[in-house]
Amino acid sequence: MTATILLQESDEADEAAERVSCSAVRGVAAEHAAPMVPPVSQPSQLQRQFRLFTTCNRILMHGGGEHEMLTDICRALVDVGGYRLAWMSYAGAGTVAEAATSAAWCDGAFDPSAAGWVHSRGASTPAARAIQARTPQIVRDIAEEHWSTAWRTQALAAGYAAALAMPLLVEGDCVGVVEIYAGESTEFEVSELAVLADLAANLAYGVAALRSRHECRRQQVDIVRLTRVLRMQQAINAAVLRNRDRDLLLQEACRVAVEVGRYGSAVVWSVEPGTRYARPGFRAGRRMPNVAPDRLRIGDGIEGDASLTGRSMRTGEVNVCCDLTRSDLPLIGREALYADGVRSVVALPFMLDGNAAGALTLTSADASLVGDDELLLLRNMAEALSFAVRSQQHAEAPEYLAHYDSLTGFAKRSLFCRRLDNLPRDPLDGVPTPTVIVFDVDELNELNDSFGRYFGDLLLQKLAERLRDHARNDDRIGDLGGALSR
Repeated sequence: MTATILLQESDEADEAAERVSCSAVRGVAAEHAAPMVPPVSQPSQLQRQFRLFTTCNRILMHGGGEHEMLTDICRALVDVGGYRLAWMSYAGAGTVAEAATSAAWCDGAFDPSAAGWVHSRGASTPAARAIQARTPQIVRDIAEEHWSTAWRTQALAAGYAAALAMPLLVEGDCVGVVEIYAGESTEFEVSELAVLADLAANLAYGVAALRSRHECRRQQVDIVRLTRVLRMQQAINAAVLRNRDRDLLLQEACRVAVEVGRYGSAVVWSVEPGTRYARPGFRAGRRMPNVAPDRLRIGDGIEGDASLTGRSMRTGEVNVCCDLTRSDLPLIGREALYADGVRSVVALPFMLDGNAAGALTLTSADASLVGDDELLLLRNMAEALSFAVRSQQHAEAPEYLAHYDSLTGFAKRSLFCRRLDNLPRDPLDGVPTPTVIVFDVDELNELNDSFGRYFGDLLLQKLAERLRDHARNDDRIGDLGGALSR
């Protein structure tokens, strides 16, 4: 597809020169806003060329964006230069047919959607040959036989008799083409060709300058963003070395993400031991819509993920959503988050020996894409937090295993009995006496012998998940050693 800008001829060249409507020459146009009486005689060709050259130079010097500049140049070629049609296109991989679209503009009743004939007929059109040969292509009479038959037929049917295609060259590379059409056969005088050649050279320079300026601004934005993320990484690394307490570390990570990383909000999720569920813990930043569940399910890879954070904990990879309108990324409360100004979400998992221990979810009002460098820094932060959590968990493992079952995560007999003793049980105050239900899993040993210990452990874990769903928390469930009780 090509960028095509189409303009029609103005019958009154003098009035058109004074009415060039572009941002670069608004001051000049304002001076001639009043209706003008058509001149008695037409200006000379040299005067027309001089006006065209000066007008285009003003556009190049004061033009805004690239699309606006191209549009204004095309309009000047038609309204001031007196040509019937003008269009521009960027070159792709050597042919106009592969050019990239930039803009489209038309005047009068001309339909730009029907203008594919000017560039889509292969190498037998002036524009395609100008790009390939990197030299101007002059067509003094479109009826000549050596051009594409389809192109000549369409041009003649539109009332064009001559054409000129000029490549836009930047340091020897062709970045595009500008082509003009005349209503009468013409010899394209030497002075006219010189003006148009200078115009093409200036236009190519202007396009290159605008692109360089845009690239410079983009790099400056990237540097600012990477600096911010790098400072966030350094602060989290310092917190990892400074804090030996897991809760203090995760709370500090939330604060750093908001105050240093400039994210809108941060939430830490912790996976319940022995389950595929995570609960929200520490928070920082602005108050977000209450869309997250109290228990976030982590998928098993068979069914689709319900959330971006759940996918991150399942895969162990940093997941980024820079466009909340994309339906292919799982996101809870998408509409509410978007309405609240959230434009991107990042999920950093905490992995312990290949298993998820939690995640840090960040939201931002910035919708810019996360580059490879920033993604690498985010992964390094996730790995640092995972290492710290793993080290602290290993240090706390002996105490944990003394009170909790490693398979189900339920309290062992001693801790469960202490919790039971602490429950209120005064009938005079209307507090009912607690009831303890003890049950066993029949034929568990036979299941282990037939299918392996892995299947027996999996059965107990699934049973533990169902008990948690009914009990709402782990405080009233215990593992008495060989039996589960509630």
